[in-house]
Amino acid sequence: MFAATLRVYRRAVSRSHAPRGSTSSESPVRIVVVAETIDVRASVFLALADEPRVELLASGTTAGELASFCRAFEPEVVVVQQGLSQWSREELLDVSHLPRDKVLVIPSADSQSPPPADNVVDDPRDLVSHILSVARGGAHPDS
Repeated sequence: MFAATLRVYRRAVSRSHAPRGSTSSESPVRIVVVAETIDVRASVFLALADEPRVELLASGTTAGELASFCRAFEPEVVVVQQGLSQWSREELLDVSHLPRDKVLVIPSADSQSPPPADNVVDDPRDLVSHILSVARGGAHPDS
C-alpha cells in the first residue's frame, strides 16, 4: 500500500531528486494535495521534498478544501486520497473543476470501493513521475 513504503522512501528521497535550485527552463507543475489520513499526507510531502519540478500550492483534508483550493489556485494537477470524505470520484472531479486525466488518486487502505483503473499512484516513489506525466498531458507512466 502507499503508506507502507514510507520508511524505505524516507531514506531514498534525498538521493533520487535533483538539488533544489537546479536550473530548468520549465515552470514547476502546480499541484493541490488533499488527503484525510496523516500517513498519506506524510508520504506525499516526503515524495515532494526537495523536488523543484513540482510546486505544492495547498494541502487539505476535506472535499470542501479541495473545491476551495482548486477555485483559488487553479492547479495543473490534483492529488487526492481515494474515499475522501466518502465522496465518489465523480463528485470530487466536479468540485475540482479539472478533467479526469488531471486528477491522481492515492488508494486508501480503508476505502470500501476498489481504486479507479486510471491515474492511480500506488507507490510514493512514483508520485513525481506521475505528476509530471499527467501535467504534460501524457498517460499514467504505467499505462
